[in-house]
Amino acid sequence: MDAIKIDAERILGPVERRLLGEIVEHCGSLVYGGLVDRQSGALREDTAAALRKVGVPLLRWPGGNFASGYHWQDGVGPRERRPIRFDLEWQAEEPNTFGTDEYIATCQALGATPYLCANAGSGTAEEAARWVEYCNRDGRSTFAALRAANGHPRPHGVPLWGIGNEVYGRGQIGRADVDGYIGTVKEFSRLMKKVDPTIRLVAVGWERAEWNFRLVKEAGEYFDYLALHSYHPRPASFAEAMALPLVTAEQIREMLGAIDSASYYVKDRRGEPIRIAMDEWNLQEWDHERFIEWLSLAYAYNPANPELVARGSALARETRPPDPARMPAFLAERRKGDDDDAGVTLTDGLYAACIIHEMLRTGGRIALGCFAPLVNGKGLIGCRGGAVVRRPTGLVFQLLGSHLDGAVLDSFVRCGGSELFVRSDAQNFRRRVSVPRLDAVATLSTAARRLCVSVVNRDERDEVRCGIRIDGCGVKRVRRAVLSAERVDRANTAADPGAVHVTRSERELSGAPCEESFAPHSCTLLVYDL
Repeated sequence: MDAIKIDAERILGPVERRLLGEIVEHCGSLVYGGLVDRQSGALREDTAAALRKVGVPLLRWPGGNFASGYHWQDGVGPRERRPIRFDLEWQAEEPNTFGTDEYIATCQALGATPYLCANAGSGTAEEAARWVEYCNRDGRSTFAALRAANGHPRPHGVPLWGIGNEVYGRGQIGRADVDGYIGTVKEFSRLMKKVDPTIRLVAVGWERAEWNFRLVKEAGEYFDYLALHSYHPRPASFAEAMALPLVTAEQIREMLGAIDSASYYVKDRRGEPIRIAMDEWNLQEWDHERFIEWLSLAYAYNPANPELVARGSALARETRPPDPARMPAFLAERRKGDDDDAGVTLTDGLYAACIIHEMLRTGGRIALGCFAPLVNGKGLIGCRGGAVVRRPTGLVFQLLGSHLDGAVLDSFVRCGGSELFVRSDAQNFRRRVSVPRLDAVATLSTAARRLCVSVVNRDERDEVRCGIRIDGCGVKRVRRAVLSAERVDRANTAADPGAVHVTRSERELSGAPCEESFAPHSCTLLVYDL
């Protein structure tokens, strides 16, 4: 029989409450018409109600790629006086009715910690420092006074700031190599912390170990967290989707290895160790399927992957990308289907559960996470027009929010599995991997007197019966919640909002828990009362 053993006395590290954060970016209906009203820029009440159920402990804004061309002063002051800009990244008109103050109000309404991403593409270090002044400084200085004049006399107190977004990307505004970005980090950090020395800064990491090593070695005292982004092209099967978290786990290990190796050189210049900010992740990029003509060009010129160069070039010729003059209309056309709730299935939800497990298992070495995006696209909820749909990924976030307290425990899983050849061109990963059919993680909260165990059954067809052993604490009762659906491709829609659902039960325990059954393609949360 398969078995899960949990030792309540073996603590891996603290639970980071900000692991289940999200990102909202100005693109398509992710903000306007989704998160907020298109005209007023105010938070939609129906959206807010759904998001409070999901839980939003951290919210990153304004991007994402959008941040690399965003100038914050466009989005403050009277809305009727704000300029309408042409967004060079997503090639659409940006009305700027949702700006800094509206974002802060949204964070307050949702109970989220704000996390602002400064423009390190077309922006400057001084512009970023003035944004910190607007948000965090009290007094009569120019931008603190501007915030007060805009109706906010008390500072917003934004604790977390990013220095740019994916600056290594070929399509990124203000693209930089590692030497250029090291200089950027130093200059932005110096000026931003002159305004508020208490802020925490996130630098742009990459899946290239050399980039991460050099950034930490040469600028490690200037930032606190190193960003990791993880996406994959659409998997060919459910089995492949369930294997892809192992690719992300490898990314995490490699980044931690680079941080640890380079930290030797900065240990005398900084206090606490640098941790990972996994501030963008999802199974598939929200635009991957719809923008394949556009993205193929970026993939085609990946110098680290000759085969991909050939495949990408052939794809570009085959799909015949449109004339650049038609690109805005082209992007708008491709976006129409991207907000389809049917595109976010149980498979996406179970992938998200496995990634949350991977983040928890680092025992605090990942300080925060941001699922991308929050609303619409491939987000946690769909909200277009008057309908709000709770998608499988949103149900997973709500379910596993029970883990966000206490400490992560060491768990041992003995089970069967399978071997699968996995390729993720987005991460330059090609390898045969062993995929256990059960994935489990446990957390203990002595304050709440509960032990939480979540288990994903990656087997598409078969139920798994499993022995449960808990050492180091006694349990009295178990509450059980199971996320499942008839098939892995089922999705919640306005017409069928309960296709993917959670069923709940509970029972008293006369002794130690001995056996549980896990339905095929499901995520089960067991909450034991101590």
